[in-house]
Amino acid sequence: MEPTTSWDEPAQQLRELTDLVVRAGRSAPPPELQGLLEQATELLRPLAAPAQQVIAEDEATMQTVETMDHDRSMLTGTANPIAPPVRKAEHNGSAEARANLGLAYQGPPGRVHGGMLAALLDHTLGGAQPRDRARFTRTLTIDYLAGTPLYTDLVVTARAEETTGRKVWLNGEITVDGQVTARARGLWVGPRDPDLD
Repeated sequence: MEPTTSWDEPAQQLRELTDLVVRAGRSAPPPELQGLLEQATELLRPLAAPAQQVIAEDEATMQTVETMDHDRSMLTGTANPIAPPVRKAEHNGSAEARANLGLAYQGPPGRVHGGMLAALLDHTLGGAQPRDRARFTRTLTIDYLAGTPLYTDLVVTARAEETTGRKVWLNGEITVDGQVTARARGLWVGPRDPDLD
């Protein structure tokens, strides 16, 4: 994925650092590490905007389906160090996402946590909704059919089933090497808009 902001590279380095910390396990951290982390924190502190300001900026820009993915997104944000990041392609009525998740996303040993799979499905299904307005998750039902392995390419597909005004029903699945490991169905509902309803 090509960098889109000046924070993409530091975020990737922090992803790598997170993976190394998780894999370091029960080893004692080197004494120098604490000082380096404190230095990094002090470098970043004056650059960080208040959380409410960031939320307000996001609310101002995320008014349509097209702007729901952004560089701070917890799943697709290349500038967000907790994002895998997920690579997603959307079309009107369908979406596909790809990810490869490491130990930071582990549930059962060697498997992706079910909550992370739910987030992947939620995000991808939301991207498959029609483009006439933004809708948000009302219900999401997931069937976990098999364990989803870590460090493996995952493909998440989603498609719209039926649209009625503010409501759209969507379904999707996660596959690994052609095997479906989780399947979802959900209802997305948009805010009331007299001009569209």
